[in-house]
Amino acid sequence: MSFGSSVFRVVPERELGLQHFRYGEAHYFPERRLPEYAIVCCFAGRIDVLENHAQSSLLPGEILVGNPGALRGSQYLPVNGLCEGATVVVGVKEMQRLLEELRLVGSGEGALILGKIEAAQIVGQMQRVVGMANLGRLGMQSYLEGFLSQFLVELLWQWPGAAIVPRPMSGSQLLSRRHFVHAVEYMNRCGKHEFAVETLCEEIGISLAHFRRLLFTSANRSPLDFYNRVLVRRAETMILEWGSVKEVSYQLGFSNPSQFGKLFRQITGFSPGEYQDRMSMGSVILS
Repeated sequence: MSFGSSVFRVVPERELGLQHFRYGEAHYFPERRLPEYAIVCCFAGRIDVLENHAQSSLLPGEILVGNPGALRGSQYLPVNGLCEGATVVVGVKEMQRLLEELRLVGSGEGALILGKIEAAQIVGQMQRVVGMANLGRLGMQSYLEGFLSQFLVELLWQWPGAAIVPRPMSGSQLLSRRHFVHAVEYMNRCGKHEFAVETLCEEIGISLAHFRRLLFTSANRSPLDFYNRVLVRRAETMILEWGSVKEVSYQLGFSNPSQFGKLFRQITGFSPGEYQDRMSMGSVILS
Protein backbone atom coordinates (compact mmCIF):
# COMPACT_ATOMS: atom_id res chain seq x y z
CA MET A 1 0.00 0.00 0.00
CA SER A 2 1.30 3.46 -0.85
CA PHE A 3 2.22 5.85 1.96
CA GLY A 4 -0.92 7.98 1.80
CA SER A 5 -3.89 5.86 0.83
CA SER A 6 -6.48 3.35 2.02
CA VAL A 7 -7.21 -0.30 1.28
CA PHE A 8 -10.83 -1.48 1.61
CA ARG A 9 -11.89 -5.10 2.05
CA VAL A 10 -15.61 -5.92 2.03
CA VAL A 11 -17.93 -8.71 3.11
CA PRO A 12 -20.91 -7.75 0.90
CA GLU A 13 -23.30 -10.43 2.20
CA ARG A 14 -23.03 -8.91 5.68
CA GLU A 15 -22.80 -5.18 4.85
CA LEU A 16 -19.35 -5.18 6.46
CA GLY A 17 -16.10 -3.60 5.34
CA LEU A 18 -12.62 -2.94 6.68
CA GLN A 19 -10.55 0.10 5.71
CA HIS A 20 -6.84 0.30 6.55
CA PHE A 21 -5.50 3.85 6.25
CA ARG A 22 -1.89 4.99 6.48
CA TYR A 23 -1.05 8.67 5.94
CA GLY A 24 2.36 10.33 6.00
CA GLU A 25 0.82 13.80 5.53
CA ALA A 26 -2.25 15.48 7.02
CA HIS A 27 -5.48 14.43 5.30
CA TYR A 28 -8.60 16.59 5.63
CA PHE A 29 -12.09 15.23 4.87
CA PRO A 30 -14.70 18.03 4.64
CA GLU A 31 -18.07 17.73 6.31
CA ARG A 32 -20.45 15.27 4.66
CA ARG A 33 -23.09 12.65 5.48
CA LEU A 34 -22.35 8.98 4.84
CA PRO A 35 -24.82 6.07 4.79
CA GLU A 36 -22.98 3.62 7.07
CA TYR A 37 -21.58 3.39 10.58
CA ALA A 38 -17.81 4.00 10.58
CA ILE A 39 -15.98 2.60 13.62
CA VAL A 40 -12.53 4.18 13.69
CA CYS A 41 -9.60 2.56 15.54
CA CYS A 42 -6.46 4.68 15.92
CA PHE A 43 -3.05 2.94 15.77
CA ALA A 44 -0.79 6.00 15.44
CA GLY A 45 -1.10 9.78 15.09
CA ARG A 46 -4.21 11.80 15.91
CA ILE A 47 -7.63 12.01 14.29
CA ASP A 48 -9.79 15.09 14.89
CA VAL A 49 -13.51 14.53 14.28
CA LEU A 50 -16.42 16.97 14.16
CA GLU A 51 -19.84 15.26 14.18
CA ASN A 52 -23.06 17.28 14.47
CA HIS A 53 -21.01 20.19 15.92
CA ALA A 54 -19.41 18.02 18.66
CA GLN A 55 -15.62 17.85 18.38
CA SER A 56 -13.34 15.10 19.66
CA SER A 57 -9.82 13.79 19.09
CA LEU A 58 -8.89 10.15 18.72
CA LEU A 59 -5.51 8.94 19.99
CA PRO A 60 -3.77 5.54 19.72
CA GLY A 61 -5.74 2.80 21.47
CA GLU A 62 -9.05 4.67 21.23
CA ILE A 63 -12.20 3.92 19.20
CA LEU A 64 -14.89 6.30 17.94
CA VAL A 65 -18.07 5.64 15.96
CA GLY A 66 -19.21 7.83 13.07
CA ASN A 67 -22.99 7.61 12.73
CA PRO A 68 -24.94 7.26 9.46
CA GLY A 69 -26.60 10.44 8.27
CA ALA A 70 -24.67 12.64 10.74
CA LEU A 71 -22.83 15.69 9.39
CA ARG A 72 -19.21 14.74 9.94
CA GLY A 73 -15.78 16.14 9.08
CA SER A 74 -12.37 14.82 10.06
CA GLN A 75 -8.66 15.48 9.88
CA TYR A 76 -5.99 12.77 10.04
CA LEU A 77 -2.80 14.18 11.55
CA PRO A 78 0.54 12.31 11.54
CA VAL A 79 2.60 12.24 14.73
CA ASN A 80 6.27 11.40 14.16
CA GLY A 81 5.51 11.05 10.47
CA LEU A 82 2.51 8.70 10.59
CA CYS A 83 -1.24 8.56 11.10
CA GLU A 84 -2.51 4.98 10.85
CA GLY A 85 -5.54 3.01 11.83
CA ALA A 86 -8.50 0.98 10.65
CA THR A 87 -12.17 1.70 10.14
CA VAL A 88 -14.89 -0.94 10.28
CA VAL A 89 -17.75 0.04 7.97
CA VAL A 90 -21.14 -1.41 8.96
CA GLY A 91 -24.39 -1.10 7.04
CA VAL A 92 -27.45 0.22 8.87
CA LYS A 93 -29.38 -3.08 8.58
CA GLU A 94 -26.46 -5.13 9.88
CA MET A 95 -25.93 -2.81 12.87
CA GLN A 96 -29.68 -2.73 13.52
CA ARG A 97 -29.77 -6.57 13.59
CA LEU A 98 -26.88 -6.69 16.07
CA LEU A 99 -28.30 -3.96 18.34
CA GLU A 100 -31.60 -5.85 18.48
CA GLU A 101 -29.82 -9.14 19.26
CA LEU A 102 -28.03 -7.45 22.18
CA ARG A 103 -31.33 -5.82 23.26
CA LEU A 104 -29.87 -2.36 23.05
CA VAL A 105 -32.74 -1.05 20.88
CA GLY A 106 -36.32 -2.05 20.14
CA SER A 107 -37.50 -3.91 17.06
CA GLY A 108 -36.87 -1.97 13.85
CA GLU A 109 -34.79 0.74 15.57
CA GLY A 110 -31.27 1.93 14.90
CA ALA A 111 -29.14 4.03 17.24
CA LEU A 112 -26.70 6.88 17.56
CA ILE A 113 -23.51 5.59 19.19
CA LEU A 114 -21.94 8.57 20.94
CA GLY A 115 -18.56 9.42 22.45
CA LYS A 116 -15.43 7.28 22.30
CA ILE A 117 -13.80 4.58 24.39
CA GLU A 118 -10.25 3.61 25.29
CA ALA A 119 -9.90 -0.03 24.20
CA ALA A 120 -6.21 -0.80 23.68
CA GLN A 121 -6.77 -4.57 23.65
CA ILE A 122 -9.41 -4.46 20.89
CA VAL A 123 -7.35 -1.96 18.89
CA GLY A 124 -4.32 -4.23 19.24
CA GLN A 125 -6.37 -7.17 17.88
CA MET A 126 -7.49 -5.02 14.96
CA GLN A 127 -3.90 -4.02 14.22
CA ARG A 128 -2.84 -7.68 14.16
CA VAL A 129 -5.68 -8.62 11.79
CA VAL A 130 -4.88 -5.73 9.44
CA GLY A 131 -1.30 -6.95 9.29
CA MET A 132 -2.49 -10.45 8.42
CA ALA A 133 -4.88 -9.13 5.76
CA ASN A 134 -2.06 -7.20 4.11
CA LEU A 135 -0.19 -10.49 3.61
CA GLY A 136 -2.95 -11.65 1.25
CA ARG A 137 -3.32 -15.10 2.81
CA LEU A 138 -5.84 -17.58 1.37
CA GLY A 139 -9.08 -17.78 3.38
CA MET A 140 -8.77 -14.17 4.57
CA GLN A 141 -12.32 -13.28 3.45
CA SER A 142 -13.87 -15.91 5.72
CA TYR A 143 -11.50 -14.99 8.54
CA LEU A 144 -12.42 -11.30 8.24
CA GLU A 145 -16.13 -12.03 8.36
CA GLY A 146 -15.72 -13.94 11.62
CA PHE A 147 -13.35 -11.41 13.15
CA LEU A 148 -15.51 -8.38 12.30
CA SER A 149 -18.59 -10.03 13.80
CA GLN A 150 -16.67 -10.72 17.02
CA PHE A 151 -15.19 -7.20 17.00
CA LEU A 152 -18.65 -5.58 16.82
CA VAL A 153 -20.06 -7.65 19.67
CA GLU A 154 -17.06 -6.94 21.94
CA LEU A 155 -17.24 -3.25 21.06
CA LEU A 156 -20.93 -2.96 21.94
CA TRP A 157 -20.39 -4.93 25.16
CA GLN A 158 -17.86 -2.29 26.23
CA TRP A 159 -19.73 0.79 25.01
CA PRO A 160 -21.56 2.70 27.79
CA GLY A 161 -25.29 1.96 27.54
CA ALA A 162 -26.21 5.61 28.08
CA ALA A 163 -24.18 6.53 24.96
CA ILE A 164 -26.29 4.26 22.70
CA VAL A 165 -29.34 6.34 21.83
CA PRO A 166 -32.16 4.61 19.89
CA ARG A 167 -33.47 6.45 16.85
CA PRO A 168 -35.02 5.66 13.44
CA MET A 169 -32.60 5.45 10.51
CA SER A 170 -33.17 7.47 7.32
CA GLY A 171 -32.97 5.84 3.90
CA SER A 172 -31.27 8.71 2.02
CA GLN A 173 -28.93 7.78 -0.83
CA LEU A 174 -25.47 8.99 0.13
CA LEU A 175 -21.94 8.47 -1.18
CA SER A 176 -20.40 5.36 0.43
CA ARG A 177 -17.37 5.74 2.69
CA ARG A 178 -15.25 3.71 0.26
CA HIS A 179 -16.02 6.01 -2.68
CA PHE A 180 -15.77 9.12 -0.51
CA VAL A 181 -12.37 8.26 0.98
CA HIS A 182 -10.86 7.29 -2.37
CA ALA A 183 -12.23 10.51 -3.92
CA VAL A 184 -10.60 12.69 -1.24
CA GLU A 185 -7.33 10.75 -1.46
CA TYR A 186 -7.33 11.43 -5.22
CA MET A 187 -7.99 15.12 -4.54
CA ASN A 188 -5.07 15.24 -2.10
CA ARG A 189 -2.76 13.89 -4.81
CA CYS A 190 -3.91 16.35 -7.50
CA GLY A 191 -2.63 19.85 -8.13
CA LYS A 192 -5.06 22.50 -9.34
CA HIS A 193 -4.05 22.12 -13.00
CA GLU A 194 -4.39 18.31 -12.86
CA PHE A 195 -7.82 17.90 -11.27
CA ALA A 196 -10.50 16.36 -13.49
CA VAL A 197 -13.78 14.96 -12.14
CA GLU A 198 -13.95 12.48 -15.01
CA THR A 199 -10.55 11.00 -14.09
CA LEU A 200 -11.53 10.86 -10.41
CA CYS A 201 -14.68 8.86 -11.25
CA GLU A 202 -12.75 6.45 -13.45
CA GLU A 203 -10.22 5.88 -10.69
CA ILE A 204 -12.76 5.20 -7.92
CA GLY A 205 -15.12 3.19 -10.13
CA ILE A 206 -18.32 5.24 -10.22
CA SER A 207 -20.17 7.03 -13.03
CA LEU A 208 -19.84 10.81 -13.26
CA ALA A 209 -23.58 11.44 -13.00
CA HIS A 210 -23.91 9.13 -9.98
CA PHE A 211 -20.91 10.72 -8.25
CA ARG A 212 -22.21 14.27 -8.75
CA ARG A 213 -25.65 13.34 -7.42
CA LEU A 214 -24.45 11.42 -4.38
CA LEU A 215 -21.75 13.96 -3.46
CA PHE A 216 -24.29 16.77 -3.54
CA THR A 217 -26.69 14.73 -1.36
CA SER A 218 -23.85 13.92 1.06
CA ALA A 219 -22.03 17.27 1.25
CA ASN A 220 -24.29 19.78 -0.52
CA ARG A 221 -21.40 20.70 -2.83
CA SER A 222 -20.37 20.21 -6.42
CA PRO A 223 -17.19 18.15 -7.06
CA LEU A 224 -15.18 21.28 -7.94
CA ASP A 225 -16.32 23.20 -4.86
CA PHE A 226 -15.55 20.17 -2.70
CA TYR A 227 -12.08 19.78 -4.27
CA ASN A 228 -11.29 23.46 -3.76
CA ARG A 229 -11.99 23.12 -0.04
CA VAL A 230 -9.71 20.09 0.23
CA LEU A 231 -7.03 22.04 -1.65
CA VAL A 232 -7.29 25.12 0.57
CA ARG A 233 -7.06 23.01 3.72
CA ARG A 234 -3.84 21.48 2.35
CA ALA A 235 -2.65 25.03 1.65
CA GLU A 236 -3.30 26.13 5.25
CA THR A 237 -0.97 23.43 6.56
CA MET A 238 1.69 24.10 3.91
CA ILE A 239 1.70 27.88 4.49
CA LEU A 240 2.48 27.39 8.17
CA GLU A 241 5.18 24.81 7.45
CA TRP A 242 6.85 26.43 4.42
CA GLY A 243 6.32 30.14 5.04
CA SER A 244 6.38 31.10 1.35
CA VAL A 245 2.91 31.71 -0.11
CA LYS A 246 4.36 31.86 -3.62
CA GLU A 247 6.06 28.48 -3.24
CA VAL A 248 2.87 26.91 -1.85
CA SER A 249 0.78 28.24 -4.74
CA TYR A 250 3.06 26.70 -7.35
CA GLN A 251 3.40 23.44 -5.41
CA LEU A 252 -0.41 23.11 -5.38
CA GLY A 253 -0.59 23.56 -9.16
CA PHE A 254 -1.84 27.15 -9.49
CA SER A 255 -0.64 29.07 -12.53
CA ASN A 256 0.19 32.10 -10.36
CA PRO A 257 -0.04 33.25 -6.71
CA SER A 258 -2.85 35.67 -7.55
CA GLN A 259 -5.13 32.83 -8.65
CA PHE A 260 -4.27 30.95 -5.46
CA GLY A 261 -4.88 34.00 -3.27
CA LYS A 262 -8.30 34.63 -4.82
CA LEU A 263 -9.50 31.07 -4.12
CA PHE A 264 -8.00 31.07 -0.61
CA ARG A 265 -9.84 34.30 0.30
CA GLN A 266 -13.07 33.06 -1.26
CA ILE A 267 -13.11 30.00 1.02
CA THR A 268 -11.49 31.25 4.24
CA GLY A 269 -12.31 34.97 4.17
CA PHE A 270 -8.61 35.84 4.45
CA SER A 271 -5.73 36.23 2.05
CA PRO A 272 -2.90 33.69 2.51
CA GLY A 273 -0.72 36.41 4.05
CA GLU A 274 -3.46 37.45 6.51
CA TYR A 275 -3.98 33.80 7.46
CA GLN A 276 -0.24 33.42 8.07
CA ASP A 277 -0.12 36.56 10.25
CA ARG A 278 -3.16 35.63 12.31
CA MET A 279 -1.95 32.08 12.94
CA SER A 280 1.47 33.35 13.98
CA MET A 281 -0.31 35.49 16.60
CA GLY A 282 -2.29 32.48 17.81
CA SER A 283 -5.66 33.52 16.37
CA VAL A 284 -8.23 30.80 15.61
CA ILE A 285 -9.66 30.75 12.11
CA LEU A 286 -12.58 28.56 11.09
CA SER A 287 -12.77 27.75 7.41
